[in-house]
Amino acid sequence: MCIRDRLKDAVTLGADYVDIEAGTEKYLIGELVAQIEKHHHRTRWIVSSHDFSGTPPDEALQKRFDACSRIGGDIVKIVTHAHAMEDNLRVLGLIPYARNKGRAIIALCMGEQGKISRVMAPLLGAAWSYASLEKGTESAPGQLTAEEMKLIYKLLGTGER
Repeated sequence: MCIRDRLKDAVTLGADYVDIEAGTEKYLIGELVAQIEKHHHRTRWIVSSHDFSGTPPDEALQKRFDACSRIGGDIVKIVTHAHAMEDNLRVLGLIPYARNKGRAIIALCMGEQGKISRVMAPLLGAAWSYASLEKGTESAPGQLTAEEMKLIYKLLGTGER
């Protein structure tokens, strides 16, 4: 079964969200949107852009966000790979950029250097972050477990997110 069929099945089954990569062929995105409309918009959709090679400069990140926004969706997700701690600042800077445009965003970095962005993103206004249920089940490099995230938020005095 191809990813398109899995996403359409997820919509049919009432998934809260589906996530489709911005680079997906337009007609496939159209099929997914039609499926969402057919099921009365019970499922919301995320337009995502992943950069596994690194984190581009601010202007390039903003252009990527704007391109994802033009596709549509309920949330834009921008994920890059952090090679240095400063990369986190550039990606997290998309959160106020999105807020100023009235858009919901998920913005974070992958990799060991990107862990801090996973913690900080929700605190700065991102829709959410991602955590694995347990060690060894991570879906991306640098992903913390849910228990680790809870502990960090507790130590920060921010409560659970």
